[in-house]
Amino acid sequence: MKSVLLFIMGVCCSVWARSMTVYYVNSAVNGSGGTSWSDAKRNLQDAIMLAGPGDQIWVAAGSYYGNSATGFGLVLKDGVAIYGGFAGNESALNDRDPATHISIIVGDYADAAIQGTGIGIAVSEAIGKLQ
Repeated sequence: MKSVLLFIMGVCCSVWARSMTVYYVNSAVNGSGGTSWSDAKRNLQDAIMLAGPGDQIWVAAGSYYGNSATGFGLVLKDGVAIYGGFAGNESALNDRDPATHISIIVGDYADAAIQGTGIGIAVSEAIGKLQ
């Protein structure tokens, strides 16, 4: 009985203890997994779809389009943090330089560039550089 209870507690704790994953996006790389700069996703929306609450997406310098089929540039997820300003070789969030490595979300879709509910968007000083 004791071993069954310990097993159930172990399963419950492993479900709750989800670790944060960093997904990488680089328009110059055509990777499949997105879990490293060398295997980065090319499409930002693809990385968003992989990510879950607590995950981060690191975006290398470049221009990124969303999914034109939805009519939105990007469909965001609650709890997923997206950071731009990477050269594409950093290993820490503090290594990025958004003033030098500009990541652009191109919003030339019919309805809106970004869609989401309950989402806070922090806009940097580079807003004037957005297309």
